[in-house]
Amino acid sequence: MVILPIRSGPHWAPVAPPDYGAELQGAELAVGCRLKNLSNIMEPIIAEHLAGKADQATTRSSIKAALICNGKLPYFEIDGVRQELDTEWLDVAIKTNTEIVSGYRSFLQGIDPETLDAYPARELVKARNGEEPYDWKARWIESGGQLRRGRMIALKNDPVWLNISDFGHPHPPFAFASGMDVVDVSRVDAVDLQLTGWRSEIQVAPCPICDGDTNSPNAEAGLDN
Repeated sequence: MVILPIRSGPHWAPVAPPDYGAELQGAELAVGCRLKNLSNIMEPIIAEHLAGKADQATTRSSIKAALICNGKLPYFEIDGVRQELDTEWLDVAIKTNTEIVSGYRSFLQGIDPETLDAYPARELVKARNGEEPYDWKARWIESGGQLRRGRMIALKNDPVWLNISDFGHPHPPFAFASGMDVVDVSRVDAVDLQLTGWRSEIQVAPCPICDGDTNSPNAEAGLDN
């Protein structure tokens, strides 16, 4: 299922699964067209983008073409908040769902047994220039994480990775429009930070969303929910 954003104050928030039953409004769409239908419309178009068959602009245009009726794009309302499906919204949705796939693939590489043995921990780091819209150290601590010499480092099986996510994934992106990423932390450093021992083994649970149906092409793409 495609993650759909909605404005929440100064930030974007994911539409909650129960709200995927909300109706699209403002355009002459089929009666009963809801956000779950919007997700189904967007999913194969974003999959083309993920496969490298369309760039961001083409993907945005394709989604607009599928939604526009009589020159109008629809909108939706949840709890009194009206969300236009404008260019900004489309770009946020496309970018986030694309990054979810990239993050999931890196997550799988990071929990490969040999990699996990050599690099049992990860660090949350700023990976993009510009202002970060969230206070990640505060969020890290509120989510149960501990600072290690001022750094946001935890074992790969630590619950903090799920707790800091707005999307229910233990890998980046953890929030809309965020420039944070993760880097592997070696066993040498993890032992030095007293996170684990030299011979300790850890087990990492699969992503509760992406690994729900590993035979699904959308699970392969990272879009299942």
